[in-house]
Amino acid sequence: MKKSLSFRRIILLVATSIFLYSAIMLGVYSLVAPRVFISAKLRELMPRARFLSEQMAMHFLATPSVGIDALGIDSRQWGASVYVYDARLSLLTSTERYPGQLAYPIDIAAYDALLADVIGGAEVSELRRMKGSVDRQGKSVDLLIIGLPITRNEQVLGAVVMMQSLEEIISAMSSLLAALWFSMLAVLAAVMPLAYLYSRRITLPLRQMRDVALRMAAGDFIIRGDDRDLGEVGDLARAMNQLSGALGNTIADLTHERNQAMAIVNALEEGILAVDGNLAVTQANPAMRAMLQSAGGILPSEVWNGFRAVLAEQLSQKIEISLANLSLQLTITPVGIPRAGVSGAIGVFYDQTQARRLEQTRRDYVANVSHELRTPLTALRALIEPLRDGLIHTDAARRDSYDIILRETMRLARLVDDMLELSRLQAGHLALEKTSVNIAPLLHDTASIYAAKARETGRLLELHIPPLPDVFCNSDRTEQVLVALLNNAFTYTPENSTIILRAEPMSDHLRVIVEDNGPGIAEEDLPHIFDRFYKADKSHSGTEGTGLGLAIARELMEKLGETITAVNCEAGGARFIFTLHYQ
Repeated sequence: MKKSLSFRRIILLVATSIFLYSAIMLGVYSLVAPRVFISAKLRELMPRARFLSEQMAMHFLATPSVGIDALGIDSRQWGASVYVYDARLSLLTSTERYPGQLAYPIDIAAYDALLADVIGGAEVSELRRMKGSVDRQGKSVDLLIIGLPITRNEQVLGAVVMMQSLEEIISAMSSLLAALWFSMLAVLAAVMPLAYLYSRRITLPLRQMRDVALRMAAGDFIIRGDDRDLGEVGDLARAMNQLSGALGNTIADLTHERNQAMAIVNALEEGILAVDGNLAVTQANPAMRAMLQSAGGILPSEVWNGFRAVLAEQLSQKIEISLANLSLQLTITPVGIPRAGVSGAIGVFYDQTQARRLEQTRRDYVANVSHELRTPLTALRALIEPLRDGLIHTDAARRDSYDIILRETMRLARLVDDMLELSRLQAGHLALEKTSVNIAPLLHDTASIYAAKARETGRLLELHIPPLPDVFCNSDRTEQVLVALLNNAFTYTPENSTIILRAEPMSDHLRVIVEDNGPGIAEEDLPHIFDRFYKADKSHSGTEGTGLGLAIARELMEKLGETITAVNCEAGGARFIFTLHYQ
């Protein structure tokens, strides 16, 4: 509690209140008490002076001195110094040891004037300040003086004067003043422990509530104050506890909503970039960080110019930008508090690259399909029109025309079938069941089909197939992939070249390789070799291939959970590899 300012203030307030009360009381007492005492002393001495004057009047004419001595004039008896004078202002007797001397060294002239007033019949009852003649360092003396004439039959026979120094009165008051000081100290000693206890009782809950408020400011809304008090402090503690609970619930709701918003923002594929009024980045989601990483961490100047324009104009803007190899659409929106102005801006980066690539792919697909359909249709038209017009007269020429028409029709059918199969594969409508397959006979049987074609075309087909374990695959679809790769090799490999079919057992899978020693594949064509209708050798665009074989092969391998790749051989030629895993 030593550090509690409220506690020290309460203790200081109580101590100061007691001290001020005592000081004011003593001050008032010091100012009022002398007058009260003087009045009381005058009221006390006046009856004695009258009694003494009456007694002096009764004995004054007969034997004044005997009468005076018989009264036993003594200062202790009368409570003051008493002086009796005759009408000629001669001192007859007094309470002093040596008659004729005054008890107080005062100004004789002023005293004689006072006696003259009394002999003249005036009654004097007052406090007078007289300067001493044989004084104590020449200081003025405050005297309480009562002077009464001694009269008989309205004749003034003398005077009775009573004098008492105010210092004597004040000395009489000193004991009471000391008692008052002692009472003040006693009250202070008695009240301070109570003030300490009650101040502690008041400041302890306040200190606890201060600690609760600090804990709340630090984010601890479980803390509660002591609200058992029934007074205002208890009401404050209960209000603080209610505030803590309400703030805890509000902060929890806000935190939940913020986490939800952050999760949504972080899950977005669009890049989110937030800046403050000084263009300092305050937040970026993972998609934005990935975009920045791909661009080397630097945004183009038009992005920052867009943010500056939005902050200045407080209007949303849309900008088309290029970032690395990405094509982006940026939408910038100002952010601010109502009536407080714009405090920042948020930019949303929409990646248009894939959409534009898909649009281009769609256009290329339509163009490729149109091109592939135009070739056989043109051939069919070129043959059907002469047949219709009767321009072909011999049976042999007509049979040749019919053979060409049949061949082109079958080519159209294959193209349509391949397109339908590729669409079903990409749509996931084909169920590919996998079983345990002895792969070696399948490889040999497929190779035997192309052995005769190899001899006819002057090519050499080599087999490198060691004993192989069974694999877990779909035999029909695996044969279809192998056929597509061999067809591609025979189509794009020149005559007198060698085509190799190899199988390489690995630890957990089998690698099937179709390799040739032809010209290989250009580096710019390798990433697109499995695209639909893509033909690396444009001179073979008129061949019987549909341009979909490799695309179908890749789709089949992906649906079977396998991989297929194409690389160039170091010595020349191309190598296609697909995997078949063991069970």
